[in-house]
Parts: sequence; C-alpha cells; structure tokens
Amino acid sequence: MPAAITAHRPVKIVDRTHEPADVPPRVIDAVGFVRRLGWPDMYDRETVMVLAASFGFGEAAEWLVEHRHLYFEALRRAERSP
Repeated sequence: MPAAITAHRPVKIVDRTHEPADVPPRVIDAVGFVRRLGWPDMYDRETVMVLAASFGFGEAAEWLVEHRHLYFEALRRAERSP
C-alpha cells in the first residue's frame, strides 16, 4: 500500500460545547405557539414567521427574519418547552 494510505493523519475534533445561541424567550414562545396550532409545516420558516406575526408575535417574527440562521435553534427549544 502507498504510504499516504497507511499514514495516520491527525484528527480534527470539533468543540460542540460552545454556548448555545441567544434566542429571546418571546421568539421561543412564538414558535411554540405556531407549532401547537398543529397544521403548519414547521420546516417552512417563512410560513411560521407570517403566522407568528398574524397571531400577535410581530416583534418575534421580525427577530426571526433578522436571525434566520437561528430559526431551527428556536424550533428545537420550543419543542422542549411545555
């Protein structure tokens, strides 16, 4: 076998113990409220944001628009909350 195949390479370990993203409680409440409606597809961020705004969570919906990359963190936390 060629030396490149048998040589050991250092393994890069990714530290996943960093602090969780800061998602405001009102955003988690909004996502949880929409989830409890039971009919929207929770993976459809835009629909969830529109529904949240239409049910009185306007500021939370705006936060989600500005922080789209944290939507699934908010969804994960909403699923854990009662």
